[in-house]
This record gives sequence, structure tokens and C-alpha cells, in this order.
Amino acid sequence: MRRIAMIVLTACLAAGGGCHFFQPFWNPRPATFETTPRLEQVLDNVNQNSAKVQSLAASRASISSSMSPVSASADISLERPRSFRLQAGTSLTGTQFDLGSNDREIWVWMGGMATGDVPTLLYCSQAQFPASDLRRIVPVDTAWLVDAFGLPTFSPADRHSGPVPNGKGRLEVRSLQETPSGSFTRLTIVDERYGDVLEQHVYDARGQLLASALTSNHDQDAATGAWLPRKIEIRFPTLQSTLELEVTRWQINTLGPEQASLFERPAYPGTRAVDVGGAPTYRQVAPQTTLPQQPYPRPSGTAPLRGAADVRSGARGWLPRR
Repeated sequence: MRRIAMIVLTACLAAGGGCHFFQPFWNPRPATFETTPRLEQVLDNVNQNSAKVQSLAASRASISSSMSPVSASADISLERPRSFRLQAGTSLTGTQFDLGSNDREIWVWMGGMATGDVPTLLYCSQAQFPASDLRRIVPVDTAWLVDAFGLPTFSPADRHSGPVPNGKGRLEVRSLQETPSGSFTRLTIVDERYGDVLEQHVYDARGQLLASALTSNHDQDAATGAWLPRKIEIRFPTLQSTLELEVTRWQINTLGPEQASLFERPAYPGTRAVDVGGAPTYRQVAPQTTLPQQPYPRPSGTAPLRGAADVRSGARGWLPRR
């Protein structure tokens, strides 16, 4: 048997890759774009893929943070348009972090080990969120937390341009958005051959990078046909923080009305709850430098995306008022 296997392998090598004996096991992914796509093709491909997913859930995903040396596990749930829940902790400590939102409000809960004091729940309404202290923790609209998992939607109300090359095999689309919170520019980087969303970057009107999402290890869901990332990295440069998530298995479109309570603000025992929808209680630390308005700095491609430690000179931080 060993001799037969060696003969087959030798024959395949001698054929210069023309052997079809093992091809049924490879099942290579067909290209989405045979040539460089037009802007409309990129937008349609991303929107069609995202439209296949109305909800996502994953349990015991691996999570690590630049703010903590300890790796943990996380339960992730999200549902369009802005319902989101991420609960993280370890088997020893239990849940120590809970970030969530729904159409009405957003909250962040931190356990006693995370705060070094009494467990604290910060919350506010979605209407108050743009001017609240929670904006210092999550510096982007909460709907972006859903998009960050490789599932953005290009709105016809925004102004889109591109695609332009952004490194080998990568294309960049720039989108200008006008929102109640102000003007934003979103750079979306996709794979030139397959159309997967690889990176998303959000800039404010001054050209300051607010948030980035890097997604990789895409896999196709057999039931819906959607391509989803297994690895997600979310960066908030203004806070000098990074979250890295690795998901073993997604549950797609399984959340229904019976799971509605999942996206409700929690009530943890012994927690100090604070409505931060009023006037900010955090003082602003002025940046040492400002990022240029145009052209926007490209955080990927030939130059690597700047990590948290590399943006300190241009970061805007927020510290508690004493």
C-alpha cells in the first residue's frame, strides 16, 4: 500500500500539477471576480453577503485584550440593525465584562475584578449616546459593532468612491457618511479576488481614526452561503485598546423573539448603575498632533496598520475627572 501511494504521488509530481486524483478533497474556492471589479460590483457583492446574515451567535470564543494580560472566553450575539452583546470572563472569575446595545440604549458592565471596586454598570439611551461618557469607551455608532464582524452594508445614501489598489490583491472603497453625530469617512478593504471584507476603518470629520476592524480566516456557511470571518480584531486607537476574537463556530440566523431578553440591559447583583446620558464627567486630554484631513492615512497595504502603541502621539484619550 505504501508503494502504491508513492507511485501515485510521484506520478502527480511528474505531471506538473496536472493530476486530478486529490482534487475532490481540495475543493478550491472559485473566484468571485475574474478581473478587477467595478465599484458597483464590489458594493453589490458585500451587500449581498451581509444580507444573508440577520443574526450571529457564538459561545466560548477566545478573546484577548491589550488592556488585560489575561485571555478569556466570550459569548457573542448580534442582530441587525444594532442589537449586540459581548460577555467575557474566565472559568475562575465568571463574567467580568458585558457590552451590549439595542434600539433604545447601550450599556457597559464591569465586574469588581475589572474595576477594582464595586461592579459598575454604565448606560444611556441611543439618543444620548453621541454626547455621553460611553462614547469614550465605544467611540463609534453601536451599529458599527455589527458591521465590524465582516458584515458591513453600503448605503445608497452615502457617497462611495473607488475601488483603488491597497496592497497586493486588495481593493479600497471610500464612503462618506452624513449622520446625526457628524460626518464620517469609512474605508473598506476587500479581497480583490474573492470580495471578502478584510478591513474597515472609521475616521471622523477631522481625519482622526476612531475605530478599525480586521477580519480573516473566512469560511462559508453551508445553509446561507454567507462568508464569515473566524478571526476578528477590533481596534480603538483613541483609547489605545485592542480586542482580538477567535470564533470556532458561528450560529447563523438562529436568534428569534424568544431570545429578545438577551439584548436587554442586565441587572447584576451588587452593581452600581449609573445613567451617563447627561453631561460628560470625563475630562478631555488634548492630542499632541492631529491627523491630516486629506489624504487619509492608509493603515494597511504596503504599510502595516498602526497598533495601539504607535498612535499615542495622535491619540485623544479620556480620563476620569477627579
